[in-house]
Amino acid sequence: MTQATFSKIKINGEEYILKFTFNAISDLEEHYQKGIFSVVQGATIGFNTVRNFYWAGMLWKNPNLQPHHVGAMLEQEMEENEDFDIQEHMEEAVKALTNSKAFKLMMKRAEAKQAREDSKN
Repeated sequence: MTQATFSKIKINGEEYILKFTFNAISDLEEHYQKGIFSVVQGATIGFNTVRNFYWAGMLWKNPNLQPHHVGAMLEQEMEENEDFDIQEHMEEAVKALTNSKAFKLMMKRAEAKQAREDSKN
């Protein structure tokens, strides 16, 4: 059975699907000016990071979506939900990214390359 390559999140009571496609990952790399592995390893939990990860993960459904649109959605959620937890949102974003097919394929290639290098030593 194939594992889902997307994650469902709720913002303001509305369900959204985060799906990290090739283009979404490319957009994150372009935004951060580094490869996706470096982005994930260096990701600090903050409003900007959550906003950007959610933005990239939602682009598949709405290619005209901009980070500030996602920021406005999160702002409303924060204002109306006293249990708003930025950490929880960050965990959901990273989980969606690392479960994506594109990320898994990149990870598999990186691990294979590392194994080849390790076997040479």
